[in-house]
Amino acid sequence: MNIKAVSDAEVLLLHKDDLQKLYQKDVYWQEFGRKMTEVIYLGAKKENRRVVILLAGNTV
Repeated sequence: MNIKAVSDAEVLLLHKDDLQKLYQKDVYWQEFGRKMTEVIYLGAKKENRRVVILLAGNTV
């Protein structure tokens, strides 16, 4: 996953165990995790489709 900031930004890194603790602590974090998973999935799906289209254009 690549992230490009359009202005100064701060990146936070969470260990998986800490993220699991947040999920258990508050429903807000469960929804946050679900939304991030959706964003990552849709980005991967879009990239895969782009690659398939590019490869299909290179066939004989």
